[in-house]
Amino acid sequence: GSFPRRRRSHISPSRSEYHVHTKQITARLLRLVLSAVLLAAAIGKVLAPDKFYIFLLTVHLPAALYDPSFFLLVYFEFFLGILCFLGVGLRTTLRAISVMFLLFSIVLAIALIHNLSASCGCFGNLFLDEIGVLSLLRNLALAGAAFYASTQKVQVFTLSSLIDNCFVKS
Repeated sequence: GSFPRRRRSHISPSRSEYHVHTKQITARLLRLVLSAVLLAAAIGKVLAPDKFYIFLLTVHLPAALYDPSFFLLVYFEFFLGILCFLGVGLRTTLRAISVMFLLFSIVLAIALIHNLSASCGCFGNLFLDEIGVLSLLRNLALAGAAFYASTQKVQVFTLSSLIDNCFVKS
């Protein structure tokens, strides 16, 4: 004969619920880490603009891009960090963050290929960060983390969900 199945307690979550919950927590933590990295990088560049500006000169960008690229990147980092933290347009924001880290990884790879040794100035004076394989791997990991977080269905703790929960009634 067959034994009767035990009823699952309402207190303990199923394995699939636990897995989904773990993925949501991981995505939220990644979102907070990415926000912190972007905001620290933007603030660091504002407080010590010469570090990053020297890096831009070192990688031999066309002269016309020095000033515009510097200011655009700082504002873009800050804007994406705020959007990511607030959870506004989360999927698009996280994908934009991923692309930004990939583009910067390409610049770092080019600098490594040409054996350029300097600080990338990524965080101004907040952290001293030499161009190297570790900085390249860090940027690739951040790009991957942003893309992974963009694939998760996490709408809790976002500005959008707060507005929906507080003001939109079904």
